[in-house]
Amino acid sequence: MSIDLNCAANVRVYITLTDGVTPSNTSNILTLKPASTAQGVALQLVNNGVPVTFGPDSSIAGNQGQWLVVRYIQTSATVKPGSVASLVTFTMSYQ
Repeated sequence: MSIDLNCAANVRVYITLTDGVTPSNTSNILTLKPASTAQGVALQLVNNGVPVTFGPDSSIAGNQGQWLVVRYIQTSATVKPGSVASLVTFTMSYQ
C-alpha cells in the first residue's frame, strides 16, 4: 500500500478509518464480510493500545472518529525546505 502526502508547512495529517462493510458503523468493532464463516469473533484496530472508532468517509476537520496520524518534527537547529519521503510497513501476525 502506498500513501502519498502533499503537505504545506505546519500541516498535521489526520486519518478517519471507515468500516468498508458497514460505512455507517461508528463503533470500534469492524463488521465482518458476509463471506466470513467464523462466528463469535470480530476485529478491532488499535492505536497505542486504544481501540480506534470508525467514522464517515470524510476529510472535514473534526470528523467523527478522526485522529492525528502524521506530524512533522524538527530534528536539528536548521531546517531546509525540500521534499520529504519515508517508508513504513506493517505486519499482521495471526497467533
